[in-house]
Parts: sequence; structure tokens; C-alpha cells
Amino acid sequence: MGFLTDHPHTSITDTIDRVVSSRDYTLEIDLGTLVGLIRDRNEYQYTTNQEEAARALRKKLKYGNKVQQSRSLDLIDLFVSQGLKFTVMYNDDKLIERIGGIAIGNVSDSRGNKYSSKIVQRCANYVIGWYNYINSNGLESSRCYASFSMLGEKVKRHYSNTKRQRARSNFMDDGADETIYATSHSNADQ
Repeated sequence: MGFLTDHPHTSITDTIDRVVSSRDYTLEIDLGTLVGLIRDRNEYQYTTNQEEAARALRKKLKYGNKVQQSRSLDLIDLFVSQGLKFTVMYNDDKLIERIGGIAIGNVSDSRGNKYSSKIVQRCANYVIGWYNYINSNGLESSRCYASFSMLGEKVKRHYSNTKRQRARSNFMDDGADETIYATSHSNADQ
């Protein structure tokens, strides 16, 4: 723990900061080191390590630049896709809230700017991918993936509602209506 801070800052935070801050590091290569750091020690330490990892990722998603945001999402995806069961991290309320807000596009970064459309799309795709992974592997009742499962349902619902709203708003905005009007006008002129 650092002096004058109330959150731990260890090699877990340092490793996450390093691997998500530069494209020079391959996430897959550093995954083993990071997983080892998170799994290190007794049950209490294991829980604390996951909390620290969630906090470090959340900070990069909120305060980081586009590269850090993108690579943080990539790292979370790597944890999930490798079947790593980090119950505390995957159910961290603030991390889930940040990921959900990015995926739906209703939160801003620390500077008050909207996330780039690429980050929003990447995040939404990951959340839906995690949801599909959870369901296809029969993990929907697993406590480990509970928050990701609920988040996936919310994001899927949001995008299907958005799609329906666009379809409804475009329903009457049809070019065929204008051609019918033009045809009836030209027939009346004859």
C-alpha cells in the first residue's frame, strides 16, 4: 500500500499499467505473469488482488487514452475468453458500471468527452461476446459471471431497441412514397 493512499498499489497495478499503455507489449505473453500476481497468496490476498486489478482496469477505462481504453477491454476479454474465473473482478460494481456505460454510450471519460465510436463498438461487441460465451458454456447460473451475464442482456436489449426505433423512424421516410406521388401527378397532367 502506498503512503497517503487508501488503495493498494502493487506489481498488479504496475503490470496492468505497463501492458495496456503501449502496443509494444503483447497481452497474451504478459497474461501469465498477471494471472500469477492476481492468484498469489491466501484467499484474502486473492480477493484483494482481484479488487486491485479491477480498480486498475477501471481507471484506465475512465482516465486513459484510446490505446489504454482499447487494450484494457482487450485484457478483460482475454481473462474471460481464457476461462479465468475472477469472481471479484468480474462482479466489481464500478467496473461493470463503467463497461456498461461505455458499451451503451451513455458515460463520458474523465475529461467529460464521449468515448470514441470505435471504443463504444468494441466494448459492446465484447460484452455481447462475453454474454454469448457464458450462455454457450452453460455458465449463466455461475456466480462468477453473474454481472457480465446481466450486463450482456442489458446491452443486447439496448441495441435491439435502438435498431427497432431506427426501423420505426424510417418506416414513413420511404422514397417509394415520393415516386407514387410523382406518378399520380404525371397521370393527372395527361
